[in-house]
Amino acid sequence: MTDADFRFTPLETNLPTVNVQYTPSRPSANDVVTVGVSAFDDSGIASIKIYEWGITVDGISTLVQLVRKCSTSTCIYSGGPI
Repeated sequence: MTDADFRFTPLETNLPTVNVQYTPSRPSANDVVTVGVSAFDDSGIASIKIYEWGITVDGISTLVQLVRKCSTSTCIYSGGPI
C-alpha cells in the first residue's frame, strides 16, 4: 500500500464569519425582538438555526426551542413579547 492508495483531505482551519444583530438594543418583556444572523464560510453555509429560550406553549414552558431554520446565509426571526 502506498500514498497513492489514499486521498488526504486537509481539515478546514478557517472558522466561519458570523454576524448577529437584534433590536431593540435593550428589550423589555413587552417588546417584540428581531434577531438577524448572517454567516459566511469559504466552503458555504448549510444552514443557520435560531433558538429561543423559555417558550411557553399551551401553558407548558420549554427550555430551548428551535424557532427558525434557514437554508441560506441570512436568517431573521421576530418573537415576543414574552
